[in-house]
This record gives sequence, C-alpha cells and structure tokens, in this order.
Amino acid sequence: MISASPSRVKLLNRLAIFVCCALMLQLSACTRSSDRSALLTYVPASSFAVLAVKWHSVMKDQELKRMVKGNEIEKLFEEIGVTSDEVTEFVVFGDLQSSAGSTGLIAKGSFNSKDIVNSLKKRGWEEQDLEGKRIYVNPRDGSCLTTFDAKSFMLGTQSGVRATFAARAEPKLGFISNPAYKTLSVRFERKQYPILMIAALPQASQDMASAALKISSTVMDLAGWGPLGELLNKIGYAKGLSCGISRANDSFPVEVSAVMKDEDSAKFVAGALGLLKSLGGLAPPNSNSRRDIEAARTLKSLSIERSGEVVSMRMLMPKGGRSQGS
Repeated sequence: MISASPSRVKLLNRLAIFVCCALMLQLSACTRSSDRSALLTYVPASSFAVLAVKWHSVMKDQELKRMVKGNEIEKLFEEIGVTSDEVTEFVVFGDLQSSAGSTGLIAKGSFNSKDIVNSLKKRGWEEQDLEGKRIYVNPRDGSCLTTFDAKSFMLGTQSGVRATFAARAEPKLGFISNPAYKTLSVRFERKQYPILMIAALPQASQDMASAALKISSTVMDLAGWGPLGELLNKIGYAKGLSCGISRANDSFPVEVSAVMKDEDSAKFVAGALGLLKSLGGLAPPNSNSRRDIEAARTLKSLSIERSGEVVSMRMLMPKGGRSQGS
C-alpha cells in the first residue's frame, strides 16, 4: 500500500481548502470558462473543497500569487520538471482526510506530458498499473502522477488518482454531481474568475447526517482576510459555499454565495448579515487602526441578496486587507 508523504498531503489540503483566497487581473480574450469546467469534471465526489486557478493570470501578480501560495505550487511543478510558465491553469482538491485521503492537483498547459513522464522515469519514478491505467510513483514519498492527454497531468495521492479515474468514467462519481455544486455553479459558471473556490459537503455525508456543513473558522482563518473571514463566519452552517475575488486597481471585488440547509436558515443568515452592516459590526467604535478602518469600509460596501436557500454577498476588499501574519 503506497502512502503519500504527510508534508505533501498537508500542502495540497491547505491549498484545496484555501477558501477565499484570491484573484486576479482580467482574463485575456483567449480564456474560456469551458477549460475550467473540463478540469472540474476530473474532481472526485469525495472532495470537500476545490480551488480552481487560472495560473497564467495569477502568476503575473505577486500579491495574488501569494494569496494562493503560488511559490509552493511552483515548487511542486519544479519537482516534476515543469516550468511555471508552461502551466495555464490547475485545480487542487482534497477531502480533508489523512495521508490516505483523496488529494490532488490537476494541471493543464503547453507542456508535453510524455516529456514529463520520461523525465520522471529517468529520475527513478516507478511505472505501475492502477486499474488498467499507467501511473508513475515517486519511491521517496509515494506521490503519484498520471496523465490524461498530451497537455494535462495529475499529481496526488494514489487514492486521489483512483478517485479521479472513477470521476472521469462515471459523472455521478464526480464533484460536479454534488447538488450544492449544481446550485452554486449557475452563479459563477459564466463569470471569468481567475481563482474560484468551492466548498461542499459530499452528498453521501449529507444524506447520512441529515445535517449541513459548517464552514469552520479554521478554514476561514487560512484565507488571512480579517473582514472577509469574519463575515463568512457569520454564515455558519451551509451545504456549500463558493467565493471568487477579482482585481480592480487597488481593491478586490469579492462575490460569495452560500447554500443553506433550508430557506428559513437563509432568511436568518441574510437578516443577521444585514443587521451586522447596519450596526457597523466589524469595527469597534472610534477605532483609528488601519485594519478597523478597512473593515468598516468593506462592511459599507457589502450588499446581500437571498434567493430561496441561497444567500449571496458582494463587497470590496481593500488592497493589503489581509490580517497580520498571513
């Protein structure tokens, strides 16, 4: 039984739940939303969260690159012999399990996957058979790589690779079959977010527990955005959540949608967020600190909408709005 290194799994899981971390300059004319959709069809249904990145845009902006741990991503690329500018986009997924969980990074670009495989084999990666398909295993840490075509590859745990094979073969075993994802996707599928984060509790868990997913404060803290994290914590329990952040000069327009467990819950959350805005609840009164002033400005820009069980928010985060130490 091959197990991936805890450090690699930890990195991929951190990236996969990097919920509101994000985004970027306007896309070039050649960027198509269908490219993202194609990569998302590879993601297994067991995934808790997915981070989709238009890397060819994000890598050009150092602040946004830092938000998605771009330097760590580049190290992963370097380990398998891929240069950063050869990657156009990637998705990272994870199920928040231990090193035996389904975790992976799927990338698409201008590289030649055959060249990647040949290079890895020369460096000692072992070719193995997994359910009739070829994978390549790093003997040092058990991480696996497989290719889907000449311009795409996946790097992750063996269970992640296996789950990806299953998702490609049977759509109902994919993340995009999750009802929460389907509800959220109509709100972002036509929008060109260079980075998009989607978190959703696997449907099997929803059915067994008959309970909604709590988007935990731990996940929000990873984003490193004080006001945004505090607002998201007000949402609390949800079946799923999506977040996109765009660059507009020195600010970051943020769009968040949350699928609540029912319409009453959505009404309660929308009301609570509206009350928070009216009371100026993110900043102490008479505070002169930069962080509190920025939090108040963010709150002032907040708009809230509700449609059935879905609550949507829009706001403007200022440049440099990340909390200290992030």
